[in-house]
Amino acid sequence: MIVKKVELKEDNMRFNTKKRLSLVLVFMLTVALFVPSFADGSASHHNYLPKQVERASRVTYLNLEMPGADSVEKKNITVGNPAHTVETFFGKFPKNSGVSMTSVPVKFNMLNTAYSADFICENSAHSIRGIKNGDTRTLDLSGAPGEIVVKYFWFFEKYRCYVSAAEVGDEINVKVRVDMENLIDWCNGDYTTTNSSFQGKIPDNNQTNLNAIVPKIKQAWGISANSPLPSADTAYFDVVIKTEVGKTVQEALQEAVIGNKALGSYFVGLGNNYVSEIKKYPRSNPNTISGIPHLIFSGNGVTIPNGGNDGTGWMYIVNGKVPNYGISQYYLTTFNSVQSPATDKGIQWRYTLDWGVDVGGPTW
Repeated sequence: MIVKKVELKEDNMRFNTKKRLSLVLVFMLTVALFVPSFADGSASHHNYLPKQVERASRVTYLNLEMPGADSVEKKNITVGNPAHTVETFFGKFPKNSGVSMTSVPVKFNMLNTAYSADFICENSAHSIRGIKNGDTRTLDLSGAPGEIVVKYFWFFEKYRCYVSAAEVGDEINVKVRVDMENLIDWCNGDYTTTNSSFQGKIPDNNQTNLNAIVPKIKQAWGISANSPLPSADTAYFDVVIKTEVGKTVQEALQEAVIGNKALGSYFVGLGNNYVSEIKKYPRSNPNTISGIPHLIFSGNGVTIPNGGNDGTGWMYIVNGKVPNYGISQYYLTTFNSVQSPATDKGIQWRYTLDWGVDVGGPTW
């Protein structure tokens, strides 16, 4: 009997050891399965970390089909600082397609059947939750581009992208504003930012720094050396350009700058999906005249305090909102059309001192 009890105890020990090992293995597999998906999510939908985005740019989590469209253009472009990659979809419908932009049929093809998607519309009443792989839903794409959130097991966020659509080809008027209010505020000592990572890291507007920056502004803006700077609330100019529905912001500005010197400004870097410098136009030879560049503090030797980075540059805003993607990814539609410069609608180029937070953008 004693021998049997010992054998039974040893068998129980072997069983318990196997059970423990099995439980550990299951736990490790569970962590391996869920942690990568969790890591791809973020507290803020604008807060893409570079390594997360690199994963998203290598793997196509989502493809969209739009029945009746001539094509669906998909772009995956890296923008911002730190660099992050954002994916966009644009459905090009022919004129008189009969498809209303308030109810565009869109089929969702996802990489994994465990994925689901939420469509977030500017008009929240038209947002849709819990879209499954293979579903076709009617989306309201009549306004600003909608946002799509791809999730894993309905909870863990994989990535976000943007979708828009239009019947292309019609001519529209689009207002363009160039605004350096923040830079003038800095010169006057009135600049503030809500961006905690930049508080205390913006250079002081002491005389040495002003002597480096003010002449640069005057030259770029066509102001004589002896004239004062404009006030912050008048440091802009507007122009209305003609373009077509389906053109990107990049294409519309390129055509306007090349074909119409009366546009009033000269944009540097349009072909690279990023405007690095803007100067007043016309000039007999604009390439010899320096404009207001990105990194204006570093470019002029101004010391940035407290180990900060130069967060200056031109940011674009459409209809009052900062898009989270490049100018070659924002397609213009009748939603962007204006009848006169008096409207607030249109494209703005505003100068930022803190990577866009001071013009309504996300905290990168």
